[in-house]
Amino acid sequence: MDLTEASRQIGLPPSALKKTNRLSRSQRTARGKVVRQWAPRPIHGPWQPAADRPDPIDLLEEQAGTRVSDLVPIRYGRMLVSPFTFYRGAASIMAADLASTPRTGLVVQCCGDAHLSNFGLFASPERQLMFDINDFDETLPGPWEWDVKRLAASFEIAGRDRSFSRSDRRDVVLAAVEEYREQMRKAAKRGSLDVWYSHMEMHRMLEWVDTEVKEERLGKKDAKGVAKGVAKARTRDSMRAFKKLTGQVDGRLRFIADPPLIVPIDDLVLSAEARHRTERSLRKLIKKYRQTLAGEHHPLEDYRYLHMARKVVGVGSVGTRCWVALFIGRDHVDPLVLQIKQAEEAVGEPFLAKSQYANQGQRVVEGQRLMQSASDIFLGWNRITAEDGVARDFYMRQLWDWKLSADLETMLPEGLAIYAQMCGWTLARAHARSGDAIAIGSYLGAGDRFDQAMCRFAMAYADQNQKDYEALKLAIAEMYVQGVSTRKVSAIVEQLCGHSVSSTQVSQCAARLDAELEGWRNRPLEPCRYVFLDARYEKVRQGGQVLDCAVLIALGVRPDGKRSILGVSVALSEAEVHWRAFLSNLQQRGLHAPALLISDDHKGLGAARQAVFPGVPWQRCQFHLQQNAQAYVPRLDQRAPVAHAIRSVFDCPDRLTAQARLKEIVAAHAPTAPKLAAWMEENLPQGFAAFAFPREHQRRLRTSNPLERVNKELKRRTCGFRFCRTPVLIPAGHHSD
Repeated sequence: MDLTEASRQIGLPPSALKKTNRLSRSQRTARGKVVRQWAPRPIHGPWQPAADRPDPIDLLEEQAGTRVSDLVPIRYGRMLVSPFTFYRGAASIMAADLASTPRTGLVVQCCGDAHLSNFGLFASPERQLMFDINDFDETLPGPWEWDVKRLAASFEIAGRDRSFSRSDRRDVVLAAVEEYREQMRKAAKRGSLDVWYSHMEMHRMLEWVDTEVKEERLGKKDAKGVAKGVAKARTRDSMRAFKKLTGQVDGRLRFIADPPLIVPIDDLVLSAEARHRTERSLRKLIKKYRQTLAGEHHPLEDYRYLHMARKVVGVGSVGTRCWVALFIGRDHVDPLVLQIKQAEEAVGEPFLAKSQYANQGQRVVEGQRLMQSASDIFLGWNRITAEDGVARDFYMRQLWDWKLSADLETMLPEGLAIYAQMCGWTLARAHARSGDAIAIGSYLGAGDRFDQAMCRFAMAYADQNQKDYEALKLAIAEMYVQGVSTRKVSAIVEQLCGHSVSSTQVSQCAARLDAELEGWRNRPLEPCRYVFLDARYEKVRQGGQVLDCAVLIALGVRPDGKRSILGVSVALSEAEVHWRAFLSNLQQRGLHAPALLISDDHKGLGAARQAVFPGVPWQRCQFHLQQNAQAYVPRLDQRAPVAHAIRSVFDCPDRLTAQARLKEIVAAHAPTAPKLAAWMEENLPQGFAAFAFPREHQRRLRTSNPLERVNKELKRRTCGFRFCRTPVLIPAGHHSD
């Protein structure tokens, strides 16, 4: 049975499928319920790869064939950071997988890549801060359930990335899907204009957060984080982009080079004649782009073009041709920075009806205008034939317009669940604008059968995503384990980047890097007031074997407040002997008597710390303390209240108040959870050392999060190139001031 047969069953002609607005509410409700006959809601839960499933690496390589060759390694490097970043770049893989899953036949304008990082804040034309979907590169009419599945799986994968428990991940996924279902059912009861005009302004989002705080499902610290994010979003506009990305070059305003992420057009096109032709083509593009903007007079007409640069953006988009263009209005304090982004065929198009738009840029723009509650006034499209004679489609918008995405690295399960609800609400609103909300709402129903199915799907597809992620790593690890020679490196560079280097050049580069690295490792250290210590594990080739080795890292904060990486050392483990050697080296290079050491609790590190820096106060990471406490919580339903109670201790204004609050919660838990109470009484005071320091410093001293971010950046910058030689575990730039 299909949707046509389902319509006949309730007495509707096939033509009714194209004109659902002419059907009565009861007919549309009946239509949704009939769909359950061939696509029962639980059928969406199981996931199993098709027998003829395409190789995921082949799909990625197929995309790479149309992209800028020297940017493809950056894309793979970003995808290799974690299973979640892989998932972000694997929209084409999932589209091919979803093509073999059951469909309801109910079509909406799909986002096509509705993972959780493609939602966020942006400014409406009325300068209201709004929460909505913010990426439409893959938008296309298609099954509404494809977007829901991609969203649900993204929360499961992100939760695994953050090491959340299985029950916490399930709660987060349920929060997203349940909110989608409830919002769609509410949309089914509203008038068409009410559905069209509904949106999530910032005050509504903050009210939502306040309600969660009052009902103790969200901590005050999380609420403050949301408020801080809102304030940060308001600073991300063209002026911010102007200040960050541009400067004076030979007396003229230009984009500042930061290769390979930002490369001015002058550096890409070397000959004057070629540069003149390219810029003339770009000016024509901008002039024709104006015709796709609304109104007889548009603000674009008040600006004049100055400069352009190629810019790398996102994960999945890396390698597509993306530019930033600088315009100036009445003076240099009136800048405009536009993003000009290539639009290729949507990843779902091979499996769905072909787009009605001949220009892929128009497909993106029209889809965004249909799904988003308010769109950028500079949103438009065009086509240009480049120097290579190939015609390519582009769409244009402001680079930053109060745009901000969620910081997943700091979210706890409770906060992620709230964010999941916001995403579910937003996706349902976007689908209801273009699809039959009454039929979809009727299909979903009042119960949670579809919600539970999505939880099962999310877990199963997260497992598949992990396998695909490992497959990409394997292609690189195979070379890495075997020991890649300089000759092979030359061949790899030629294959990935389209040009070759000699083995001699590779050896010379390696020698220069070794000398530079050795100089950095032995440099004298400036005085540091605070020192963060941590370790992560890497696979390192030694003596023909691949070993899991500990990478010991120290981050210092100088008296002027600037941070720098003090040292990085690869050791066989985190045993005391290795930590002591590492800390002694820092001491010999000038690290004497820091005011505070911040780290997690590790036996080897603790013994080394006391031996090398006796008497220096130690702050145990409060985040890890809160996580470690969960092992002593006797029941799952007590985890959130215990986490909230521990946060209330650490959020106290001073040590005495914290000690009193700790005494209260220990007494409260002693009768029902004596092991938890004893553990908290013994361990939580190790997180109180920060109270002895200035209040304005305390928040940044309470956890080892600054080093977590350094670790993430190290992983991002090294993993894409790890196959070339034994990994150089030091970030580009040597320090992060």
